[in-house]
Amino acid sequence: MKAPVNSRYVHSDGVTDIAIHYDGDGNTDGKILTCGSDGDIRMWNSPEDKEPLLVFSSSDAGLGMCCYQNTVYVGTENNTAESFSLPSGKAEKVITKFTAAVNHVDVSQSGDLLVAGSGDTTIQLIKLKESSSPIKLSGHTAPVLSVLIDPLEEFFVSTGCDGTVSIWNLIGNNKQVKSWDDVFPSSNDILTSKTLCRPSWKPDGSMLAVPHKGEVIFYSRNGWTETQRFKVSEKKMLSVTQFSSCSKYFAAGSSDGTLFVWNTTNLKLIYENSDTRDHITGVLFSKSSQDIFAVDMKGRLISVKNFIGSHETQNEDVDMDDELGDEVDKFVEQNAIESDPFDDDMDDFLVEEGGGDANEISISKIKAMAGFIASKDQKEDVFVGVNKARKSAGLKTIIEDDDAASVSSLDKPDENPPLPIEMPFTIPQKPFQPSSSPENLQNRFMVWNDLGLIRQYEIEDDEVDTIDIEFHDVSFHNGIRLRNQNEYTIAALGKEAVIFASSNANSKIMCLHFSSWDNTKEWLTDLPKDEEATAVAIGTGWFAVGTNMNRLRIFTTGGIQRNMLDIGGQIIAISGHEDLLFITFHTGIGLYGNQCISYSILRIRSGTGLFPLIASEPLPLTPKSEISWVGFSDEGTPTVSDSTGTVRILNGRMWTTFLSMKESSRNESDHYWVTSLSVCNQQIRAIKCKGTTYPPTLPRPTVLLLDAKLPLCDMDTEKSQLEDLLLRSLMQNALAKKLDKKGVDVEQYREKADKDIKQNLMKLFAISCKGDKDFRASEYVAMMPTTHSIQITIKHANKQRKMALTDRLTAIGRKKLAEEDENVEEDDDDFENMRTGNVIYSSLYSNLTNVGGNSNNDSQSTSYLSSSFLANQSTSDVVFLEENPLLTRQRAEIQALCSSSPANYKNPFKRDSVGDSKTKSNNAVPTILAAEKTDLDGGKGLALIDAWKKPSHKPTMEFNPKNPKNKVAKKPSDKDKGDKTNKSKLDKSLTKKQPALFATMMTGNKSLSEQPKSPANINENSDSKSIIEDIDPEINAEIENNHVERKRKRSGDKSNVADSEAEKKSRISSKLSAFALKRNVSADEPDDVLADV
Repeated sequence: MKAPVNSRYVHSDGVTDIAIHYDGDGNTDGKILTCGSDGDIRMWNSPEDKEPLLVFSSSDAGLGMCCYQNTVYVGTENNTAESFSLPSGKAEKVITKFTAAVNHVDVSQSGDLLVAGSGDTTIQLIKLKESSSPIKLSGHTAPVLSVLIDPLEEFFVSTGCDGTVSIWNLIGNNKQVKSWDDVFPSSNDILTSKTLCRPSWKPDGSMLAVPHKGEVIFYSRNGWTETQRFKVSEKKMLSVTQFSSCSKYFAAGSSDGTLFVWNTTNLKLIYENSDTRDHITGVLFSKSSQDIFAVDMKGRLISVKNFIGSHETQNEDVDMDDELGDEVDKFVEQNAIESDPFDDDMDDFLVEEGGGDANEISISKIKAMAGFIASKDQKEDVFVGVNKARKSAGLKTIIEDDDAASVSSLDKPDENPPLPIEMPFTIPQKPFQPSSSPENLQNRFMVWNDLGLIRQYEIEDDEVDTIDIEFHDVSFHNGIRLRNQNEYTIAALGKEAVIFASSNANSKIMCLHFSSWDNTKEWLTDLPKDEEATAVAIGTGWFAVGTNMNRLRIFTTGGIQRNMLDIGGQIIAISGHEDLLFITFHTGIGLYGNQCISYSILRIRSGTGLFPLIASEPLPLTPKSEISWVGFSDEGTPTVSDSTGTVRILNGRMWTTFLSMKESSRNESDHYWVTSLSVCNQQIRAIKCKGTTYPPTLPRPTVLLLDAKLPLCDMDTEKSQLEDLLLRSLMQNALAKKLDKKGVDVEQYREKADKDIKQNLMKLFAISCKGDKDFRASEYVAMMPTTHSIQITIKHANKQRKMALTDRLTAIGRKKLAEEDENVEEDDDDFENMRTGNVIYSSLYSNLTNVGGNSNNDSQSTSYLSSSFLANQSTSDVVFLEENPLLTRQRAEIQALCSSSPANYKNPFKRDSVGDSKTKSNNAVPTILAAEKTDLDGGKGLALIDAWKKPSHKPTMEFNPKNPKNKVAKKPSDKDKGDKTNKSKLDKSLTKKQPALFATMMTGNKSLSEQPKSPANINENSDSKSIIEDIDPEINAEIENNHVERKRKRSGDKSNVADSEAEKKSRISSKLSAFALKRNVSADEPDDVLADV
């Protein structure tokens, strides 16, 4: 049985070292310390831990490390040897300095001496308990690779890049005692050396082991003579060595990643593993000598558990198999059934003649078919193999061939019984708080988002933790410091409040409502007994708490218990944004390492309760991964990140991969800790964690911006890169339109998205044309949003003499134009339906008769208008729509104005002149035109014409190729007026002429057949770059025109809708006054005027 090997990334690529710290806390194997090229020093309770117990940093990359009691000594690339105290990780002092990097350090077992070797070829001996200067030694002609002190503190050994190994005196004159040359290939630096050549002393100091290329040589302390050798292979280069604490085992690691273990008693190689495949730079035994720990150049921590037990068990299994085989053979000889096997396979299961019923099934033969036979006491069955069992039962063996070469594996000894099958169930993921560090860390982040961060840390000589609340914008709120007396472990930070919860038996919830206008800024509540908080989230005016009882409790920030929901599984994480709540929870047991997780999205509104937008849907994750972050984007888009670094956003009701953060990291040991995300900016804000999953609290980490990137195929090609930009621009444009409807100012994002869509489509069209992918080019053109863009593509397709493509694009342009016309007609139809069917339209004028005063004096006019509108409402084409808010507001303004100042009235629905822009309405406000004036005294009344009435004949529209938005109205002749037949013929003839119109524009008023087809006129070497240079100015011009037009319309809409009250009153008053003057009615008589309106 092979011992299991586990490995994980703990540092960046480079030289990594390992040490063990024994702190006397009951852990007999101590805690593992690692240092690497990222400058971090990490303490691990076990290699299987997800996060280190402690992380602290040296001044630069750590190359060598040793430990004595509660002090760690590290040699750095900053030319210094530094010391740190444990378990706090606080830097103590700089022990010594060199003129080059300190490649290795070692401390004596008494803790009095420290030896450091540097890249400047010198060695320094430091007496730690004295204030004397370091003793400098020289003897190597190249950088020193390693140093090691004798357990008896009489000698120390050093190795250098010059290929030499030297032994020095620690007592007396500190001179060299012994030196060996050409032990390994020479080099000029530790990073270029093929081996670190790190020797090891036997624990009693009687022997020194030195790696020598493909073997290990053992030297006796007495006379430094060779005693024995361990050989592996001439092709391998051994780099590091280590004795176990019991001296029974010896380990060595090679530069190709192979790990060897020998038994020093019988000098046998008992373990060999090459799973690491990278240069091993450090190796250690556990104190119990049962496990091996190693580190390599990739920054990985490797652990081999119980390698001794696996080896001994394997040998014992072999002996037991031999003994069992002998017993089985003896059992088969004694209990063999002397009978001929049946020829029929089905008859093999029947009891033999004379043994009972002919149709009786033999259980023993069925067991024999599976490889089992009954023991002598008949109490249990023994597995002896298929062939042996069948033979003992008198059945035919599976293969009866004397040729040994043809015997399959089934005919070989089957001494090993089948292993029990384990169901591949996956352990469900535990609940966690997004953007927070694990609770077992001493210094951790409780939350970090786009608003601020909450940090929890311990203070020396203080039993209570401290919590600091910091806001990124100091002007928003000052920082807050709290004492964590209630042992809060979960927190959520919002714009109105901060929520704390404790995940213990007596779980408490505290709301720090800093936006409250009263004096009560803090309130506290307890959860029911045996209910613990596992997750919290905060929104606008509310917050939610998930508990271990699969229950979701919703509170207001003021303290009201709004709702309580039971979730169909264990809650994993929740997140809030304004009135949205994102919930993730388990819905079953996953298989083969995959999690079975679903999600729900709720809308929480004040006073109206909960509205489930998505009740329960499965959450997509990368296979064999877990959730690492759950939240919303800045715009309110639900977002999820998993443990592989894949970030997904909810696009409608479908999930889309937004970015794979693993591709953004250079080292496999690096991770990104997500804090927030913006879909409009196409960026993710994250903290880079070197060699770990969570960032350290001090020094304060820097937030990086990662650009979104979709995982498309062939991302190395220009086509895929442009398609990535196109898809993200479409996503950005759709989101901007949605936010624009909500009143959010996203004009800059929308303009950028529109421009990027057109440019990317044009570039993809040019690339397809260059590669003669005309069908693909037409597909890109069909995606273009405007007919003007299509005209540009037709122009360039004709320029390249692609006639078939030009005709196809012309048809696409006609279809696009027809769709635009249909959209215009649909808008006109909607406008007409609103005019004819809106109840307010008819009731507005009848209500105006009662605005100015008593309506008894104008009953004639009132009855006339009422009958007129009732007649209109009785028509069959009336469609009653909802109330028009614009008309409602205008009616209220007129009523208020008439009641306040009865003088100077003017008809508000009278248009003074056709060109008067002030009387035009951009918001579809109905207008009544006075087309004819008659004498009211004669009783004829006022003839009214409805301005919303459709014309009897719709002008025929032609497509202008040079300007598709300019649609010229073609006036029908007198003969065609009112003649529907002639109108349809005219439309059909125009449809037939449209292809010619496209072609005429593209060829300069010449037909395509008249164009010269000489190859000299065709630019075969034109590339997409030159085409894009021609296309970009036209796109920019079109985008600029669209922007100006949109801006003009928007400003017009705002001026018509958002005018001040004073302007509206003055404008309406002036119109009423003018209307009264035209009617020759005094301003003192408003009742008569309004009665006639």
